[in-house]
Amino acid sequence: MALGSARHTDEVCVLPGSGLAFERGTEVLMPIYLIHRSEEYWGADADRFEPDRFSVEAIRERGTLGAMPFFPFSLGPRNCIGQFFATFTALVVTAVLVPRYDFELACDRREVAELHSFTMRPSVRDTDGRWVGLPMRVSSRRAAVGRRRFIARGSTENI
Repeated sequence: MALGSARHTDEVCVLPGSGLAFERGTEVLMPIYLIHRSEEYWGADADRFEPDRFSVEAIRERGTLGAMPFFPFSLGPRNCIGQFFATFTALVVTAVLVPRYDFELACDRREVAELHSFTMRPSVRDTDGRWVGLPMRVSSRRAAVGRRRFIARGSTENI
């Protein structure tokens, strides 16, 4: 997920609810990361993963229908050119891997943090303080006899 998206105003704009005016040509940054964690839109548990919050009923209950508070690929004619590719790739990879493998963290979940770079992603630090990605244990869902578990970076162990 991108941390923000910038736009230039092509006319004088007034921000609803605040009266704040932007002159023509002003660069406006939409802080996607902050909006996606706004208690105003998502409630007191805005940082918690809760898929049901995207149901039409939940949106109506919060009163944010039409507010568009979730836009991970930006909005409008200049949205992310990779949106379709990213969404399609995630669906295909999930559809292929999940039926065949089990996934579990290979570290304490309290060690996982958000790594903010060009995009945001989960990661952990090694003993030298370097970000090293998200170590996972991946095991085949095939017959348990002779199963091997793959641990981060291709090493294996017998189960």
